[in-house]
Amino acid sequence: MAQGHFILREAEHAAFQAILRKLLSDSYAKVVFLVDKNGTLLTSVGETEGFDTTSLASLAAGNIAATAGSPTSSGRRSSRSSSTRGSGTTCTSPWWRTG
Repeated sequence: MAQGHFILREAEHAAFQAILRKLLSDSYAKVVFLVDKNGTLLTSVGETEGFDTTSLASLAAGNIAATAGSPTSSGRRSSRSSSTRGSGTTCTSPWWRTG
């Protein structure tokens, strides 16, 4: 099945930004990224200085792709997120499937 291009209009971008700012505030996170399944960074809010956002977005997409099939191959239900812990930081990657 062919996939079309994703076009993010200015009004949609502003809506995503508002949602991410609320998530940032509610979660006490330092930064929130919105990444599509191909690893394209759609938008981000918070303290993004010092991040290579392109690489981080690609790594998050790769992590999700690598772990998404694991539970189903063993007969368990698929998880809705993955979490990676580093030195003093935690990266949680929730995902939602569309279509």
